[in-house]
This record gives sequence, C-alpha cells and structure tokens, in this order.
Amino acid sequence: HIRIDQFHQPLVERLGCPAHRFQPCQRGIGFHQRDFLDAARIETCLKIVAGAKGRLMIGFNRRFDTDFAAMHDAIAAGTYDLSSVRTIGGGGSAVPPATQELARKVFPSAARSMGFGYGLTECTALATTNFGEENIRFPTSCGRPLPTVTIEIRDPDDPLGAVLPDGDVGEVWIRSPMVMREYWNRPEATAETIYPGGWLRTGDYGHVEHGRLYISARRKDLILRGGENVYPAEIEARLVEHP
Repeated sequence: HIRIDQFHQPLVERLGCPAHRFQPCQRGIGFHQRDFLDAARIETCLKIVAGAKGRLMIGFNRRFDTDFAAMHDAIAAGTYDLSSVRTIGGGGSAVPPATQELARKVFPSAARSMGFGYGLTECTALATTNFGEENIRFPTSCGRPLPTVTIEIRDPDDPLGAVLPDGDVGEVWIRSPMVMREYWNRPEATAETIYPGGWLRTGDYGHVEHGRLYISARRKDLILRGGENVYPAEIEARLVEHP
C-alpha cells in the first residue's frame, strides 16, 4: 500500500467526481480538482505539485494520452520538482506501452506504482484495475476484475450473446452490484444495454487471457478492411512508438 496525502484529479465524467472524490474525503486526503485543458491550468497544477508537502497521486481519467502529452511538454519547458508524485492513475481507454514508459521517466517516484483501469459510467467507473508490478508485466492489459465484478466476452452477432472462450475477441459484458439499474426515462436505451441478470452490454470489443482483460476498441470504432478487423488502439500504439 502507498500512503497518499494529496490527490490531483480532473473533474471529468465518473472518475473525477464520485469514485475518486469521495475516497480521498473519506480517508482525510487533500484533494485538488484540476482540468488539464490548457497550458495555464497545466502550469498551475505543476506548480501546486512542485510546492506540495507529502505524497501525491495524479489521476488522468480517460484522456491520459492527451493530458499527459500536454503535461510532458510543460514539464520539458520548465523546472519542476515532481518527486512528491508517488503514483499515477488513469483509465477509460488503453494507454500505449510507450506512453507508459515515458510517464515513468517523467515521474520516477511513481514508476513502479503507476496503473490503469477500465470501466464505464454505467458500472460506476471501474470494473478492472492493473497497477504496480502487474501493469509493468502486462502493460497492454486493463487488468483483472474487481472482487464484485464478473466479466464475460460474448459473441456480438449472437442474439443470445453466447460466451466466447479465452483468447477470442468479442463484446465485453459486465455484471456487478455497481451496474446501474436504468437510464433515466429512457426505457429503449435501457433495454439495449441492461440485460436479464443485471448484465451490462458495454459495446466494447476485447478478450480475456489468464483472467486479464484486454480492450481492443469500441464496436462502433472497429474498422473492417479486406476482411480483417483493424483496432484503433493498435494503430494508436504504433503511432506513439514511431520516432
């Protein structure tokens, strides 16, 4: 366990408000709400981090690539003491391994505790987590399900949603006490998303290997080319690696 004295997090969707705002308050941790939307706000955040006393965590929400890239440029252009940052968290989409390695170099004190998770607003933010040594060993994974979460990979073309074996790519389904009951006053949308037994049909493509979830793409973002499935996350990872 890592002791954290302050927590910096953008107020975006689910993570910035309930999941990561209530926990610091419950544990008596200082909380700074920051949106990394422009250079001035990023500079303000870095100045707070550089002048902070104690141990810090920075959360990037779903825009890790965009936010971290902007923060990295600001760090390169200035002089900031970032040794107080002990861990970094993010989620919502796959983070290319090359970007993770760059983050470890920028925040060396958080190099072995950095991690990411996967989830949706409809399941109260998190369904899986991949932190620390596990993330270093399996950087392309979104991690293992939380204790109260069950994940299945199902055939998106099967009306009954047949469960696929490990390794096969299909649609991610989630069951958990944290899955929402319904969309407010939207019964049609609820019927398309929430299925009997409390299963949430996420619309995300992925697969499971040895209990770890790997996300490929949103179903609507999947590119069909020459009879092959092309996943945007793989393209983004290659672009990040390109010199």
